Amino acid sequence: MIAKRIPSILPPLTLREAIETTKVHSICGLLNGQYRFVTSRPFRSPHHTISDAGLLGGTGQPTPGEVSLAHNGVLFLDELPEFHRSTLEVMRQPLEDGKVTISRAAGSLTFPSEFMLVAAMNPCPCGHYGDLRRECRCALPEPIVGAFDGSNRHSRRSAGDGAQRSDRNFSRGAICFHPGTGNSCSLCSTQTIQRPE
Repeated sequence: MIAKRIPSILPPLTLREAIETTKVHSICGLLNGQYRFVTSRPFRSPHHTISDAGLLGGTGQPTPGEVSLAHNGVLFLDELPEFHRSTLEVMRQPLEDGKVTISRAAGSLTFPSEFMLVAAMNPCPCGHYGDLRRECRCALPEPIVGAFDGSNRHSRRSAGDGAQRSDRNFSRGAICFHPGTGNSCSLCSTQTIQRPE
């Protein structure tokens, strides 16, 4: 839920960014009669079973994949350890270069892929490590310190080069949510944008 709000607190698209993003979405047929111009930052959240071609782009005719559809926006990978390691590895070049080139027999095309990568994972396979209300049922010898530290079996699957390419890495304990409590500390996106840096 937090990840979905990130595009709303990012700066608005510039005209150049809006045109680039619209071109990519137009190629994939994602523009409809009502919206012919992309005016907000994209948010893409592919399922962990996505193929390399689905993530980078491909098929017989080179088409943009999720990394290009997230161009100028956010690519969210939920349950990071569930993604195939090869799928995470193919994102290395688009993250470094800000573009992805797809070569097929029909030709070679380059698509933009400048996006913010946001990933989430549970602290352990059962998801209860550090929860004061539930006991962890995992047989892990040690907890996960960070998403990319690779210190145990659960985080090792997603570690790869993540630690070197991760700008921010933090842990968050379980959130106790009670509907109707009227939490007065919450801010809407507009208020968050206006806060001083």
